[in-house]
Amino acid sequence: MALHGPLAAAAVSPGADFSNDNGWIVALKAVFIIVFLLVSVLIAIWFEIKVVARMQVRP
Repeated sequence: MALHGPLAAAAVSPGADFSNDNGWIVALKAVFIIVFLLVSVLIAIWFEIKVVARMQVRP
């Protein structure tokens, strides 16, 4: 069974191809993502502490 048209093009091009990236680039991207997630959690915790502390201030 031969594929014609858009199906044939979709079968040939797999989408994202990361085979040309070096190992250190992949490691750098992974470290960047992990650091971003850790820092965003720290900022969320800090903000939550500030909000709860503000709610506990008595007028």
